[in-house]
Amino acid sequence: MSAKQSDKLVMMANQIAKNFAIRGEEKAIEGTARHITLFWEPRMRDGIRDHVKAGGAGMLPIALKAVNGLAATAPAAVNPLATTVKPAQQKDGNAPKPAKLASKKSTKA
Repeated sequence: MSAKQSDKLVMMANQIAKNFAIRGEEKAIEGTARHITLFWEPRMRDGIRDHVKAGGAGMLPIALKAVNGLAATAPAAVNPLATTVKPAQQKDGNAPKPAKLASKKSTKA
């Protein structure tokens, strides 16, 4: 990976870490690692891991700890859309019915 690509990944990881920092260090590390795992493609994750193995220059402590934490646990490929999402439940326990789309009415004269 080129230095330019590595610098871009470091910048992105640091931005993510800064966004989660308000939650406290532990949650920020978890949130940063989760974000990288869910939304970065495998080449990006491999690139940031390689950067950390080479010393992690320029990385904020939260970003560095997050990448160190995911190094052993991140899967080779993750599809964030594959997570199970339960439909919203009404008070009676039934899922709400989808709204019907209004059909176009012809306006013939």
